[in-house]
Amino acid sequence: MVGNLLPTSHNVDVWARRAYPTIFITLDKRKKMIQIIHGSIFDTKCDLLIVPCDSGGGVTRSVFANLNEHGLPTRVGRIPYGKVYFRESKYEFASTIGYAASVNVETDTSEAEAISQIAHEIVRYAIDNQIRIINIPLLGTGAGGM
Repeated sequence: MVGNLLPTSHNVDVWARRAYPTIFITLDKRKKMIQIIHGSIFDTKCDLLIVPCDSGGGVTRSVFANLNEHGLPTRVGRIPYGKVYFRESKYEFASTIGYAASVNVETDTSEAEAISQIAHEIVRYAIDNQIRIINIPLLGTGAGGM
């Protein structure tokens, strides 16, 4: 199911203030499903929540506010660019949080190769840990400028 991703002329201002589209991935042998929904990664229950950050461990203001609001760590230290730091969580909507270093802190940009490395790492982690539902933002499209 694909949600309303593109703004229309009469709702551009409202759309611009909302969260970026989120990809919800369900890993199930019977149903391989990917949904793209306009909303926040924090809105829907999942097994693994992927948080976008830079390689210094920093996040954008809006992500910081959401992490803070939900009692989640707002800074996790340096993460190699293109890698993910996974940690268990007591967050009611996700049992595991993955901080994805999708922005190079030195250049303030993202590259397709780094996003691809992150995607492979997330899938590998999900399979190894029997994770079924993943909330992941469109990495690299915000602060990374892709």
